[in-house]
Amino acid sequence: DIVTSLIAMKAHPMLRRGMFFAHRDFALILDRYEKGEPFFLYTGRGPSSRSLHLGHLLPFFFTKYLQEALDVPLIIQMTDDEKFIWKDLTVEESKRMTKENIKDIISVGFNPEKTFIFRDFEYMCAPFYENIVQIWKYVTGNQARSIFGFIGEDSMGKAAFPAIEAAPCFSSSFPHIFN
Repeated sequence: DIVTSLIAMKAHPMLRRGMFFAHRDFALILDRYEKGEPFFLYTGRGPSSRSLHLGHLLPFFFTKYLQEALDVPLIIQMTDDEKFIWKDLTVEESKRMTKENIKDIISVGFNPEKTFIFRDFEYMCAPFYENIVQIWKYVTGNQARSIFGFIGEDSMGKAAFPAIEAAPCFSSSFPHIFN
Protein backbone atom coordinates (compact mmCIF):
# COMPACT_ATOMS: atom_id res chain seq x y z
CA ASP A 1 0.00 0.00 0.00
CA ILE A 2 1.48 3.32 -1.10
CA VAL A 3 0.29 5.24 1.96
CA THR A 4 1.89 2.93 4.52
CA SER A 5 5.10 2.77 2.50
CA LEU A 6 5.43 6.59 2.63
CA ILE A 7 4.39 7.38 6.18
CA ALA A 8 5.17 5.87 9.56
CA MET A 9 1.51 5.54 10.57
CA LYS A 10 -0.80 2.71 9.61
CA ALA A 11 -3.25 3.73 6.88
CA HIS A 12 -6.52 5.20 8.13
CA PRO A 13 -9.31 2.57 8.45
CA MET A 14 -11.30 4.28 5.69
CA LEU A 15 -8.32 3.97 3.34
CA ARG A 16 -7.78 0.33 4.31
CA ARG A 17 -11.46 -0.41 3.64
CA GLY A 18 -11.45 1.36 0.27
CA MET A 19 -13.91 4.05 1.40
CA PHE A 20 -12.44 6.99 -0.49
CA PHE A 21 -13.93 10.44 -0.25
CA ALA A 22 -12.42 13.81 -1.05
CA HIS A 23 -9.55 11.96 -2.70
CA ARG A 24 -9.14 13.99 -5.86
CA ASP A 25 -5.44 14.43 -6.63
CA PHE A 26 -4.44 12.42 -3.54
CA ALA A 27 -1.68 10.75 -5.59
CA LEU A 28 -0.28 14.22 -6.41
CA ILE A 29 -0.20 15.04 -2.70
CA LEU A 30 1.64 11.79 -1.95
CA ASP A 31 4.12 12.59 -4.74
CA ARG A 32 4.80 16.00 -3.17
CA TYR A 33 5.17 14.40 0.25
CA GLU A 34 7.60 11.81 -1.10
CA LYS A 35 9.70 14.56 -2.74
CA GLY A 36 9.64 16.72 0.40
CA GLU A 37 7.76 19.51 -1.41
CA PRO A 38 5.46 21.73 0.67
CA PHE A 39 1.68 21.53 0.58
CA PHE A 40 -1.22 22.08 2.94
CA LEU A 41 -4.62 20.57 3.58
CA TYR A 42 -7.81 22.55 3.11
CA THR A 43 -11.32 21.65 4.14
CA GLY A 44 -14.34 23.48 5.44
CA ARG A 45 -17.80 23.54 6.82
CA GLY A 46 -20.93 25.46 5.99
CA PRO A 47 -22.70 25.59 9.34
CA SER A 48 -26.30 24.56 8.82
CA SER A 49 -26.99 23.37 12.38
CA ARG A 50 -25.79 24.25 15.88
CA SER A 51 -23.84 21.01 16.29
CA LEU A 52 -22.11 18.48 14.07
CA HIS A 53 -23.37 14.92 13.75
CA LEU A 54 -21.20 11.93 12.93
CA GLY A 55 -21.65 12.39 9.17
CA HIS A 56 -20.31 15.94 9.47
CA LEU A 57 -17.40 14.81 11.65
CA LEU A 58 -16.11 11.87 9.57
CA PRO A 59 -14.28 14.08 7.04
CA PHE A 60 -12.70 15.99 9.92
CA PHE A 61 -11.53 12.75 11.57
CA PHE A 62 -9.93 11.72 8.28
CA THR A 63 -8.37 15.17 7.84
CA LYS A 64 -6.92 14.94 11.36
CA TYR A 65 -5.34 11.63 10.40
CA LEU A 66 -3.82 13.22 7.27
CA GLN A 67 -2.51 16.20 9.22
CA GLU A 68 -0.82 13.88 11.73
CA ALA A 69 0.47 11.40 9.17
CA LEU A 70 1.84 14.01 6.76
CA ASP A 71 2.73 16.66 9.38
CA VAL A 72 1.35 19.56 7.34
CA PRO A 73 -0.59 22.79 7.92
CA LEU A 74 -4.38 22.70 7.73
CA ILE A 75 -6.76 25.47 6.66
CA ILE A 76 -10.42 25.15 7.69
CA GLN A 77 -12.87 27.58 6.07
CA MET A 78 -16.15 28.25 7.85
CA THR A 79 -18.59 29.48 5.20
CA ASP A 80 -20.98 31.41 7.43
CA ASP A 81 -21.66 33.78 4.54
CA GLU A 82 -22.70 30.89 2.30
CA LYS A 83 -25.34 29.71 4.75
CA PHE A 84 -26.66 33.25 5.07
CA ILE A 85 -27.03 33.41 1.27
CA TRP A 86 -28.55 29.94 0.76
CA LYS A 87 -30.65 29.48 3.90
CA ASP A 88 -33.32 31.55 5.57
CA LEU A 89 -30.95 32.78 8.29
CA THR A 90 -29.93 36.11 9.67
CA VAL A 91 -26.24 37.02 9.73
CA GLU A 92 -26.34 36.68 13.53
CA GLU A 93 -27.85 33.16 13.36
CA SER A 94 -25.23 32.08 10.86
CA LYS A 95 -22.42 33.46 13.03
CA ARG A 96 -23.85 31.75 16.13
CA MET A 97 -23.99 28.35 14.40
CA THR A 98 -20.48 28.88 13.06
CA LYS A 99 -19.14 29.50 16.56
CA GLU A 100 -20.74 26.29 17.84
CA ASN A 101 -19.48 24.30 14.85
CA ILE A 102 -15.94 25.57 15.41
CA LYS A 103 -16.07 24.20 18.96
CA ASP A 104 -17.05 20.78 17.60
CA ILE A 105 -14.26 20.91 15.01
CA ILE A 106 -11.66 21.88 17.60
CA SER A 107 -12.75 18.89 19.71
CA VAL A 108 -11.51 16.58 16.94
CA GLY A 109 -8.00 17.38 18.15
CA PHE A 110 -6.19 19.08 15.28
CA ASN A 111 -2.67 20.33 15.92
CA PRO A 112 -3.31 23.93 17.07
CA GLU A 113 0.17 25.00 15.93
CA LYS A 114 -0.59 23.91 12.36
CA THR A 115 -4.31 24.65 12.04
CA PHE A 116 -5.96 27.88 10.93
CA ILE A 117 -9.75 28.06 11.20
CA PHE A 118 -11.37 31.14 9.72
CA ARG A 119 -14.87 32.51 9.20
CA ASP A 120 -15.64 34.15 5.88
CA PHE A 121 -17.50 37.00 7.61
CA GLU A 122 -14.35 37.83 9.57
CA TYR A 123 -11.48 36.97 7.24
CA MET A 124 -11.24 38.89 4.00
CA CYS A 125 -7.69 40.17 3.72
CA ALA A 126 -6.40 41.75 0.53
CA PRO A 127 -4.53 38.66 -0.79
CA PHE A 128 -7.59 36.45 -0.19
CA TYR A 129 -9.81 38.93 -2.02
CA GLU A 130 -7.32 39.21 -4.90
CA ASN A 131 -7.61 35.45 -5.45
CA ILE A 132 -11.41 35.68 -5.39
CA VAL A 133 -11.38 38.44 -8.02
CA GLN A 134 -9.00 36.48 -10.25
CA ILE A 135 -11.30 33.44 -10.07
CA TRP A 136 -14.28 35.68 -10.90
CA LYS A 137 -12.41 36.98 -13.93
CA TYR A 138 -11.56 33.59 -15.40
CA VAL A 139 -14.71 31.55 -14.64
CA THR A 140 -17.58 32.47 -16.90
CA GLY A 141 -21.21 32.71 -15.86
CA ASN A 142 -22.01 29.83 -18.21
CA GLN A 143 -19.34 27.65 -16.55
CA ALA A 144 -20.70 28.44 -13.09
CA ARG A 145 -24.29 27.72 -14.19
CA SER A 146 -23.33 24.39 -15.73
CA ILE A 147 -21.33 23.32 -12.67
CA PHE A 148 -23.67 24.54 -9.93
CA GLY A 149 -27.04 24.63 -11.68
CA PHE A 150 -27.76 28.27 -10.94
CA ILE A 151 -30.96 29.66 -12.44
CA GLY A 152 -31.99 33.22 -13.24
CA GLU A 153 -33.94 33.58 -9.99
CA ASP A 154 -30.89 32.77 -7.82
CA SER A 155 -29.23 35.66 -6.03
CA MET A 156 -25.99 36.95 -7.47
CA GLY A 157 -24.38 35.96 -4.16
CA LYS A 158 -24.92 32.31 -5.05
CA ALA A 159 -23.24 32.78 -8.41
CA ALA A 160 -20.31 34.63 -6.84
CA PHE A 161 -19.81 32.31 -3.89
CA PRO A 162 -17.83 29.45 -5.51
CA ALA A 163 -14.85 31.79 -5.91
CA ILE A 164 -14.87 32.40 -2.15
CA GLU A 165 -14.68 28.64 -1.56
CA ALA A 166 -11.94 28.24 -4.18
CA ALA A 167 -9.67 31.06 -2.94
CA PRO A 168 -8.34 29.07 0.06
CA CYS A 169 -6.85 26.55 -2.39
CA PHE A 170 -4.11 29.10 -3.01
CA SER A 171 -1.49 29.55 -0.30
CA SER A 172 -1.21 33.22 -1.31
CA SER A 173 -4.62 33.73 0.37
CA PHE A 174 -2.83 33.28 3.71
CA PRO A 175 0.32 35.42 3.66
CA HIS A 176 0.50 35.42 7.47
CA ILE A 177 0.91 31.63 7.35
CA PHE A 178 2.74 30.87 4.10
CA ASN A 179 4.67 34.13 3.45
